[in-house]
Amino acid sequence: MTSLGPPAAEIEIRDGVARAAAFDDIYFSAADGLAETRAVFLSGCGVPDAWRDAEQFVIAELGFGSGLNFLASWDEWDRNGPADGQLHFISVDGFPLNRAQATTMLAGVKALNDPANPGLADKRDALLKAWPPQMRGVHRITLNDRVALTIAHLEAGEALAQLEFAADAWFLDGFAPSKNPDMWSRDILAAIASRAKPEARLASFTVAGEIRRGLSEAGFSVEKKAGHGKKRERLEARFHGGSAAATKAAATSAPPCAAKPRNVLIIGAGPAGAFAALALKRRGVDVTVIDGSDELRGSASGAPYALMTPRLDLDDRPEARFHRAAWAFADHLYTQDLFQLSQAAREICAIRLVKDDAERERLEKIARSRMAPSDWIAAQIGEDGLSLQRCRIIAPQKTVSAALTDCSLILNRRAASLKREHGVWRALDAEGEEIARAEFCVVAAGIVSKGFAQTEPLALNASRGQLSSAPLAADRQDLSANAALLYGGHAFSADDGRLYFGATYEPAEPGEPLAEREDDARYNLAQLAASAPETVRSIATDQINNHVGLRATTPDRLPICGPVPDWSAYAERFAHLKTGKRDPGGAVPYQDGLYLLTGLGSRAFLWAPLLGEALAAKMLHEPSPLERDAALALHPGRFVVRALKRGN
Repeated sequence: MTSLGPPAAEIEIRDGVARAAAFDDIYFSAADGLAETRAVFLSGCGVPDAWRDAEQFVIAELGFGSGLNFLASWDEWDRNGPADGQLHFISVDGFPLNRAQATTMLAGVKALNDPANPGLADKRDALLKAWPPQMRGVHRITLNDRVALTIAHLEAGEALAQLEFAADAWFLDGFAPSKNPDMWSRDILAAIASRAKPEARLASFTVAGEIRRGLSEAGFSVEKKAGHGKKRERLEARFHGGSAAATKAAATSAPPCAAKPRNVLIIGAGPAGAFAALALKRRGVDVTVIDGSDELRGSASGAPYALMTPRLDLDDRPEARFHRAAWAFADHLYTQDLFQLSQAAREICAIRLVKDDAERERLEKIARSRMAPSDWIAAQIGEDGLSLQRCRIIAPQKTVSAALTDCSLILNRRAASLKREHGVWRALDAEGEEIARAEFCVVAAGIVSKGFAQTEPLALNASRGQLSSAPLAADRQDLSANAALLYGGHAFSADDGRLYFGATYEPAEPGEPLAEREDDARYNLAQLAASAPETVRSIATDQINNHVGLRATTPDRLPICGPVPDWSAYAERFAHLKTGKRDPGGAVPYQDGLYLLTGLGSRAFLWAPLLGEALAAKMLHEPSPLERDAALALHPGRFVVRALKRGN
């Protein structure tokens, strides 16, 4: 049986104390776990003094468990953190708890219901509501404008190789070295040092001599301190460098920005631009968005509704883990009233219909796998096919409008060119008149994204799509409560009483007319009739409307997200990939302050939320929500690198 989840955590309750069965060790003290966390980890890392006046503070942890350390840190940040600062909490857990287990464990922490601090219970509930799926990979959870949680469901070595961050503080809260030696190896301690800022603080329960020596070799000065409760001693350390290896420049790594942007110009007001704007706006950046349309349509086809379903991959490649992480992030974001998106995304069920025996076998494997545990998105195989819960019907215009709230929006002005002058990007119209300017620029304009001199080499293609819709029969309005159907095409009933079905997907030229095609309408109807004949009998086939648009796609069907290379210099910098010679080293050449988010195809509302978060994180020097290998797979320069490796 395929398993895409990490090893399941098994807990035992003995004398009121939760223990990990696999390691025969406790998660936290039964007496007062919250006080223990505050004494050992927060005080041990000098919090709150360590983060005073910090624009950003990064805490990294080995051993997330029930999330108690995170809750204590979040609470302290709310009470004593800088008002305009951002807290990033990054945790690694190779044996994660599920939501039910975490709920049981946190219910036993009486201090979380302290009437003197009612916010603690609210934070616990918010964490449990957003609890990540038990999926291998990295999961980002945005809890508010000031706090972000990133959890890696990976073994420690793999996680530290994939995560991109530098920590101000380290909590080493894994099970005891004698119980879980793999988490405390010299390689892991060296990796911890490689992810530590100069003078970073570290705290741990363990004072084992082997661990102290390993940390010293990795560049930490180590001290024993008086312990908490029954624990006689604990450990504090400070990083002074010495063993942290410099990261080798990768062909598709992104450069650090010269400075945090105060204002950003975004070209394109579709889902890509809107979610990039949302992520930047949340961080206090002034955002101006330009779009050549005179209204916000929200989708390439201009259709009033779109369907969001997960991509079903039965493998563990970085790209597949990205698809699942994007789904989990978007699913949570669309439920948060904080971002005004919940009114524009209705949760439904979807049924992927069985086409043949081979498809049934594949769907049965998905249902048996841990790709879709019941507390995330239940997948059950039935007579009709695979049933998927927590899919969503998206109202594109409402969603884009909500994401663009509080941005400066310039519509009906098409940016024909971009110029960089005196550290500022200027967007100019066809007559050379300036539309807007900003320190940084994000090109997120679908297929139009390659229409600038700086982005022209992009491997970006146009795909024409035609979606059809028809009114439901008066006696079949109940279909609005039924599941969407996935059959190669897709069909779903929306709040306007119409059934939307299709859509076509074929190569196109960016400038070709987008008139409706009768052949495409017949194709959509015939495809629906072949898969769901009963549904066709429920619609008025003589009242079909069509919605036509261009999608931006890439040769590998993955989106493009990241900094824009200086194309000729970039190819020269990595010419050794073609010749097989040694990497000469040196800086990777990019166009200063210019970024891309495009190529989202038909999955804009699935991918754009996480990609907008990733782009903002890169621009503002924050920990990335993407695994390193996934970021490389989405990088704008990847096709140049592949061509060089092929000898082209």
